[in-house]
Amino acid sequence: MAAAKVIDEFPIDPNITNLDTLTQNMWDLTYHYTFNPSQGTIRAIINSSSLHLIRNHELRTKLIACQDVFVDYEEGEKDATEDMMHHLYPYLNEFFPFDMNLEEPRFDQSILTTLQFENMILQRHDNLATILESDNELEKMTQMIDDIISLTKKETQE
Repeated sequence: MAAAKVIDEFPIDPNITNLDTLTQNMWDLTYHYTFNPSQGTIRAIINSSSLHLIRNHELRTKLIACQDVFVDYEEGEKDATEDMMHHLYPYLNEFFPFDMNLEEPRFDQSILTTLQFENMILQRHDNLATILESDNELEKMTQMIDDIISLTKKETQE
C-alpha cells in the first residue's frame, strides 16, 4: 500500500528522503479504485421463483448472503472515498502541486515535516487498512465468491 510506504519515511526530512520515490508514493496513494461487482444474475435468481430449483442448500444460502457481504465491503469503500474527497484531496490541492512533483520550486517542502501531513497520510492508510485488513471485508468477499464458484461447479457436474 502506497500510504504505508510514505509512513515508513516518517518523520520526513526533505534533505534526506528520496523525493522521487516519495512523489511516486504520494501519487499512488491518491488513486481511487472501486469494486463494482455485477450482481444482476444473482439478484434475478433471488427475486424470482427459480431459487428453489437450486438443490444445494449451501449454494442457495451463499447466493442470498453474498449481497450482504458486498454491501459491507462497499460501505467501507464509500467511507474511505468520502474521507479522501472531503479531507485528503482538499488538503493536497491546497499545499501540493497537482502532479505531486515535490521538487517543484513553488512547493514548500517543510509541509512534509508537519503533523498535519502525517495525520492525512495516516488517515488514508487507516481507511484502506480497515477495508482490506482489519475487518477482513476483502477476504470475506473473496471467500464468498470462491465458495459460490466451487459450489456452482459441483452443482453443474451432478
